[in-house]
Amino acid sequence: MRINEPVTQRRVAVPRGATILSTTDPKGRITYVNEEFERISGYRHDELIGQPHNLIRHPDMPRTAFYEMWATLQSGRSWMGLVKNRCKNGDHYWVHAYATPILDARGTIVEIQSVRTAPPSEAAVERAAATYAKVRASEPDKGEVGPVPRPGRRFGLRERLLALLLPAPVAAVVASTAGLGTAGLALVTLTATALAAGGAVYLWRPLNAAVEEARLLIDDPLAEQLYTNRRDEAGRLRLAMLQLQTEMSAVPKRLASVTEQLQTVRNQAGEAIGEARSQAQRQTSETQQVATAMEEMSQSVQEVARNASMGAETSEQAQTQTHHGMQTVQQSADAVRELVERVRGSAEITHQLAQETDRIGAALDLIQQITEQTNLLALNAAIEAARAGEVGRGFSVVAEEVRVLADRTSSSTKEIKAIIDSLQEGTERAVAAMNESSERAEHTLNLSDEARGALEAINEAVSSMQEMSIQIASATEEQSATAGEVNRNINNIDQLAQQVQECTDRAGDRMETLTEEIDHAARLVRRFADQQ
Repeated sequence: MRINEPVTQRRVAVPRGATILSTTDPKGRITYVNEEFERISGYRHDELIGQPHNLIRHPDMPRTAFYEMWATLQSGRSWMGLVKNRCKNGDHYWVHAYATPILDARGTIVEIQSVRTAPPSEAAVERAAATYAKVRASEPDKGEVGPVPRPGRRFGLRERLLALLLPAPVAAVVASTAGLGTAGLALVTLTATALAAGGAVYLWRPLNAAVEEARLLIDDPLAEQLYTNRRDEAGRLRLAMLQLQTEMSAVPKRLASVTEQLQTVRNQAGEAIGEARSQAQRQTSETQQVATAMEEMSQSVQEVARNASMGAETSEQAQTQTHHGMQTVQQSADAVRELVERVRGSAEITHQLAQETDRIGAALDLIQQITEQTNLLALNAAIEAARAGEVGRGFSVVAEEVRVLADRTSSSTKEIKAIIDSLQEGTERAVAAMNESSERAEHTLNLSDEARGALEAINEAVSSMQEMSIQIASATEEQSATAGEVNRNINNIDQLAQQVQECTDRAGDRMETLTEEIDHAARLVRRFADQQ
C-alpha cells in the first residue's frame, strides 16, 4: 500500500455545493480532473494526469475500505462512501464519494468516474473517523486484506413490532389463569392481538420487500453505520435512498462537467474552424500565386527547352566546323612538315654550295699565288731579255705578254674572289635564313600540332556540350511536362482549398447551431442540478 506523507491533520473544508470530479482508467490512473479537484488537493493538472489515484490517499484510511470499493466497482456496481483524502501539503479533506464504473458494449470496464461532494453531516465524519481507526487497528501490517467485518445487526422493525404485541396476550393468559378476568375477556384480548399481529405481518411484507430491494441496490453495513448510525431496516432504506439521491445528483453534476468540457471543446473548435477558414483563404491565395508562378516557370522551362535545342543544333554545327578546322590544321601541318623537309634539303644543298664555294676560293687563292709567281717570273724574264739585248727582244715580248696575262689573271682572280666572297656571304645568309625558316617551320608545325590537339579538345567539349544540350532539352521537356502536371495538381489543390473553405464555412454555421444546443443543454443541466 502506498504511504503518502507527511500529514498535518489539518482539515480543509469542502464547500457545500462544490463538486470534485475525476476519471481514471481501469488500473486507477487519473485521466481527468476538474478545477475544484486541483484547488482542494493543491496539485497541479500536470502533477495529476497519468498518476495513480492513490496519490491522494490518506494514511488514516483503512486498506479494507478500498478493498470493498474495488470489489464493488469490478463487479460493475457503483460504490458510495466517506473518504479522507490527503492534500499535497499534508492537510486532508473529507468527501462523500460516489464512484461509477463505465462499461463498453461487451461489459468490460473502460473508465471509472468519481463524483465527490461535502459529507452529509459532521456526525457522519466523526463516526467514519472513529470506525476507520478501529478497522485500521485490526488490519495486519503487511499482506492482503479482506472485506470490512460486518457489524452485528440490532433488533429490526419486525422484532420490535412483535415485542410490542407480545405483552397483551401474555397478560390476558395470566389474567385468565389467575381468575382475574372472565374467559370472554381473555378470548377477546387474544383475538384482538391475533388480528393486530396479522395486520402487522400484512403491513410488514411490502416493507420487507422494499428493504430487500434496498439491499440489492446497496449492501454495505459499514456505510449504513457511517451514514445513518443504524443497523436495521430503516438504516437500509435510508442508505438506499441516499445512494439513489447521490446517483441522481451525480449524473447532472457529471453532465454539467461534460457540458463545460463540450463548451471548452466548442470554443477550441470554433477557434480551430476560424483558423482553418483563415488558413484555407490564405492557402487559396497562395495556391493561386503558386499556380501563376508555375505557369510562368512552365513558360520559362519551355523557353529553356527551345534554347537547349538551339544550343544542341549550334553545338552540332560547331562540332562540324571544328572537325573541318581539324582537317584544315592537319593539312596545314602536313604542308608545313613538307616545307620543313624541303627547307632542310635546301639548307643542306646551300651548305654544300658554301663548301664548294670555299673550295673555289681555295683554288682562286692558289691561282692568285701562281699568278703572282708568273708575274714575278715574267719580270725576271724581262730583266734577263734586256740583258740579252737584241737576242732577248722576242723573249722580252713574250715575257711582257705573260706579265700582262698574269696581271689580267690576277685582276680576274680578284674579281672572282670578290664574287665568291659575296656568294659565300649570301650563301651563309641563305643558310642562316633557311635554318631560321626551318626552326620557324618546326615551331609552326608544333603550333599546328597544338592547334590540332586544342581543336580535338574543343571537338570533345563541343560533343559533350551537344550531349548535355540534348540531355538538358530532354530534361526540360520532362520538367515542362512535370510543371504542367504540378500546375494541374495545384489547380486541383486550389479547388480542394475552396471546397475546404466552403466546408469550414458550413462547419462554422453548424458550430454556431451546436453552440446554441450546448448552451441550451447546459442551462437544462444546471436547472436539473439545482433542483436536486
